[in-house]
Amino acid sequence: MNVAEFPPGMGVDQQEDGRTTAARERLVTGEPGEMMDVDPGMHATDTADICFVISGEVCLALDGGDEEVLRPGDVVVQMGTVHAWRNRSAEPCVVGFAVFGAERDAGA
Repeated sequence: MNVAEFPPGMGVDQQEDGRTTAARERLVTGEPGEMMDVDPGMHATDTADICFVISGEVCLALDGGDEEVLRPGDVVVQMGTVHAWRNRSAEPCVVGFAVFGAERDAGA
């Protein structure tokens, strides 16, 4: 299991600063699978992820333009989807991740 803290403003302006880069490095360190950057701030991993918000608030942005605001207790299961994490609040957000290596279906 991994735990990541998303600082206020992370991912909002689509440009990474030192805090954002450090948070992304903490997020992917030790995860199985490979991480693939798609557009600025968007990425996908060859993993099945169970994500749960521990504290704070974060927006989960999907490649179709949809965004979902997640709050403490919310759980998301992702299966290699293209996404971004955006903290639009003034407080840090802490998210736990249970990450399982997976192979992408070439036919999907």
